[in-house]
Amino acid sequence: MGVIKKEQIKSYFETGDKPKQQEYWDTWDSYWHKDELLPQDRIEQLQETLSEKVDNTTFEEHVSETAIHGTVVRTVDLGFLEENGLASDEELVANAYNRLEEEERFIQDNEMVIIEARILRSGVAESGF
Repeated sequence: MGVIKKEQIKSYFETGDKPKQQEYWDTWDSYWHKDELLPQDRIEQLQETLSEKVDNTTFEEHVSETAIHGTVVRTVDLGFLEENGLASDEELVANAYNRLEEEERFIQDNEMVIIEARILRSGVAESGF
């Protein structure tokens, strides 16, 4: 049978029911397994979300625009920050930035500072900031 609706699946497993082999198979066939790749066209609003992102070339051109950001672009790499479950990602980055030496934290009138950090979640770097 293949993919079936949730309500139908629930009906297979009501108290006292004994699902048949095919009902088990249909249940599993109705969900994505972690080893399967999700087709992009099946991800809700993916294209709309991606179309709102700026491409890298446009971003790099914007960053290098000295009339907007000054004449100096400096990157501060905070490295890997460990998630602690108590602070948001923004708080982790802010706390790490505040621990830098004062001359590293100070931003000149003519410069733009890009802060890079990677958040470690359960020992794996999952997201950049």
